[in-house]
Amino acid sequence: MSASTPGNFDCARLLEIKDRAERIFKDDVRRAEYIAEVDTVLAIREGQTADLSVLTDSEKDNDLKVVWVDDCNEDGPEDCSDECQVGGITAGTQCANYSMDDCFEIDRYITEKQFRGLGTITQDETVAKMLLRMSKIMDEEATIRGISFLDASSGTNANDEPYTVSGAVTNIPATAFNEDLFGYLFTTQKLNKFPTAKLLTGRLLDQFMWKTSMETSDPTGQSRARKLNQFGKIYQDLFKLDDAIGTKAMFLFNPNSVAHASKNYFSATPREVFPDGGGKQQQYTMDSRNIPGLVYDVIYQEICVGNDIRHSWRLKTKQGFYLNPLGCNNGRTGVLQFNCA
Repeated sequence: MSASTPGNFDCARLLEIKDRAERIFKDDVRRAEYIAEVDTVLAIREGQTADLSVLTDSEKDNDLKVVWVDDCNEDGPEDCSDECQVGGITAGTQCANYSMDDCFEIDRYITEKQFRGLGTITQDETVAKMLLRMSKIMDEEATIRGISFLDASSGTNANDEPYTVSGAVTNIPATAFNEDLFGYLFTTQKLNKFPTAKLLTGRLLDQFMWKTSMETSDPTGQSRARKLNQFGKIYQDLFKLDDAIGTKAMFLFNPNSVAHASKNYFSATPREVFPDGGGKQQQYTMDSRNIPGLVYDVIYQEICVGNDIRHSWRLKTKQGFYLNPLGCNNGRTGVLQFNCA
């Protein structure tokens, strides 16, 4: 590969920087700096079944209206009457509107002259590391918004025994977070009519899960493991969930009830544009290194500012978290929240 010309960030060099970022990310020593904590987003994305392709179309900004028929009348049967007169109550329709309008971005820049006295530190490697950090920050912002979504979407727990249900939160004492809790969660899943369920925790069950995994060779450990494994993979957000909620928390949710979607407008091949304010831009895409399927739009701009050449990058995304349409029971959202009391 021929050497790049300093200050000339053409299309080929932009792609080279993306490749360099990939190589940096695979380095065991440095990778911890660029791995985002995104377990909440993964918990939602990996089980979702909703088809939101209308919203993710890169060519159009579409809204989606979902309409369904609901007969919420609970009147029971009556004694038989005149067959020539049939009455009753008509069924009705409900609808929900979905759009993707949650847009956020992050900007960073470097200048060429700042590298003149930095010895072996190169401009390209600095940019590669900077882009990885930007992606990490964006990924974790998506996680924080996902936690807020689950918190806001929490419904009413139909299982009010033996713990206290207060609004959309079930309070469980710290001493109850052991293997017997999974029996309660099993009953809770059935009473709330979740055909399937996923479990997302913060730090509540971490020590119990570790202890269980270390003791699977003895009968007691095996029985604990069977209780723990009834929900399949348990997602643990050790870094973001508890801090965002403000207490140690856990979510039980129907994976068919929640979804996360995103969209990008650019393509992987850089496109050159010339903004009104001068300079030039390259517009292309960058994959998230932490959330499979999430793609960021990237705007790179080169401009002369203050007797120096400034190279600026912006990562931008449109995303959304979505809750299934609610039926006659608005409290049954498909999401339950449990806090450590």
